[in-house]
Amino acid sequence: YNICINIMEKKLDEDVNHHEDAKKIALEIVSYLNEVSQIVDFFNKPDEIKRLKRKISDLTLEFDFLDAKATTTITESFMDLARHRYN
Repeated sequence: YNICINIMEKKLDEDVNHHEDAKKIALEIVSYLNEVSQIVDFFNKPDEIKRLKRKISDLTLEFDFLDAKATTTITESFMDLARHRYN
């Protein structure tokens, strides 16, 4: 959640409250991360990593107000988080 809200606050209009959107994105990504973390030796499988990145990107691109740079930043931040948490 903190990753998403920090990026949204930097990139977007400060007058608009994006907390619900950040919460929705974070919950969906964490749910998916919990799924893929069950795959044995996940971070040594490039196809699975690519699929995870694509899923995170797809989730963030559902929100029209996030541009490609914000999507990439969110994706990489969650990948780093996943590596530290699940690896």
